[in-house]
Amino acid sequence: MSSDFDEKFYQRAQSVQLVRGGEQFFSILKQVINEAEFEIHFQFYILENDETGSNIIQSLIKAANRNVNVYVVLDEYGSGKLSEEILKDFEKAGIHFKWFRPVFTFGNLEFGRRMHHKIVAIDEKLALTTGVNIANRYNDINSTPAWLDFALIVEGPTAIEIKKRCLQIWEKNFEFGKLLKKFRLPHFKGVRTENTLVKVSVNDWLRGRNEIYTGYLKAISHAKNAIIISGGYFLPGRFMRKQLYDAAVRGVSISVILTKVSDVRFAKAASEYLYRWMFKSKIKIYEWEPNVMHGKVAVVDKNWSTVGSFNLNYLSAFESIELNMEIISSDFSIQLDELLRKIAREECVVITEENYFKNFSIYKRIRNWISYIFVRYAFRILNLLSKKPKML
Repeated sequence: MSSDFDEKFYQRAQSVQLVRGGEQFFSILKQVINEAEFEIHFQFYILENDETGSNIIQSLIKAANRNVNVYVVLDEYGSGKLSEEILKDFEKAGIHFKWFRPVFTFGNLEFGRRMHHKIVAIDEKLALTTGVNIANRYNDINSTPAWLDFALIVEGPTAIEIKKRCLQIWEKNFEFGKLLKKFRLPHFKGVRTENTLVKVSVNDWLRGRNEIYTGYLKAISHAKNAIIISGGYFLPGRFMRKQLYDAAVRGVSISVILTKVSDVRFAKAASEYLYRWMFKSKIKIYEWEPNVMHGKVAVVDKNWSTVGSFNLNYLSAFESIELNMEIISSDFSIQLDELLRKIAREECVVITEENYFKNFSIYKRIRNWISYIFVRYAFRILNLLSKKPKML
């Protein structure tokens, strides 16, 4: 499939590591923060002051105390419960801190336009992107399995691109050159592998960037053999559904891993409304049972992959600010594909058309339809209410 993509937009990575969420993820996150030498950019949608969050907060404070420049941006809606005491601890340690947008501003409603990405950039050497937020429910803690999610750790020039994106958010400035003169570190020179291409993709539709959405469309439209998607809040729009349906008609095997239980019940019901369409499209449906399935990854033809914060729904496509890494690599994509299929086999229940409609009631059908309409159109209304930022 790599011939179907313009490789000038991709960079060679020194190394690429896939991490499943939970204890493994937080152990690695703490380690890379502890090993930072010069600079940390830390931007997350949710940071909570529970056991998991406190552990990461203390690592950031310790890094600042050893003279590492630490820049933290949190979404004011997602992390709004963070105490003033913690913010004072940040200030005392010399951590540079900003909120991303209050929910309400004068003459404007910003509920839908949130900074939803979860990224870390360290020393222009290493970058991490994930769907995991910083809270206990994303960790293996108190004998409860973590919400299912994934992360990607990349070493090499891609880390600089992630840093650029962090600086755009930090400075509210979208001109790279001026920013890098101010913050520039020596360029990291490492041995680059010839087998892995990585692209930093951003979705910020109100600023004219829809790279993640476009990447999905292009990969699906060029698919020849197999597609597997892990979708926490899976609600693709009509055009995306058409691309998936057309791929199925071409003989592409399509599997989706969805959640059995959800933290947003009407979102789960809205997703279930599409089961009838998925059965018609011969899409295999797996529901993850242990807890909430929160992951946002996909593999196409065991060669193209995407990992990050982007959900296949209207909110991610046209409102939230998202960041994924796209990877062209058979080695990495086979690894991710095998992991997803192992999860589907061993941790999920298969949803067949016969079993799904066996106990299907009129009440459930109406509930799912109402949820679908609500989710689809509520965010469109919010999009209309939101003031469009000036294109830079």
